[in-house]
Amino acid sequence: MIRMLPFLRTISEDTGLSEEDIRKVLESTFSHIEKYASIGEEVSITGFGKFLGDIKVPRLLKNYLSKGKTVMTKGRITVKFHHYDSNRKELWSNSSHAKAFEGDQKC
Repeated sequence: MIRMLPFLRTISEDTGLSEEDIRKVLESTFSHIEKYASIGEEVSITGFGKFLGDIKVPRLLKNYLSKGKTVMTKGRITVKFHHYDSNRKELWSNSSHAKAFEGDQKC
């Protein structure tokens, strides 16, 4: 896993832009993806994938830790990412876990 700082440094070296400028661009990009996905818009980045908002409605559940009392969950919106299938093999082949699952068609 790569952390943010080394990620920013790598992009900075590749582009010649400052790490601070790259941080601003990434923060703004993800902020806008979250904003549009949370209102139901699909955010599609050609050749990479798409981000979708997923609405979780409030619902009643039994809390077995509290002697089976019924509790209401909070509603929320989550953002899901779906990568394009054309990138799946390339992304997976570069993964450090690829060799451990070689031949496994489910992954």
